[in-house]
Amino acid sequence: MLICSDIANRSKHYSLKKAKTNSSQLEYAGIHIEPSKGIHKEYRWIAADNEKGPYHQTEIRELLEECWTTWQKLINKHYLSEALN
Repeated sequence: MLICSDIANRSKHYSLKKAKTNSSQLEYAGIHIEPSKGIHKEYRWIAADNEKGPYHQTEIRELLEECWTTWQKLINKHYLSEALN
């Protein structure tokens, strides 16, 4: 969740002065284009100072899905889903 926070703050402010982690650096990793199918995806990977960390070289969409799942579990655990409706 802290990595997602760093990424969100970096994208919002175009820089990040006080990172919460060392794993929030994004590196361009490629592109997938299929114009006939309307596909244009850029791939970005998490680059961590600690190459043995759990999110080093994780594609950003995988990390965001994991964060979303974690948020939903927290919301459901504390019965907050009804408050969000």
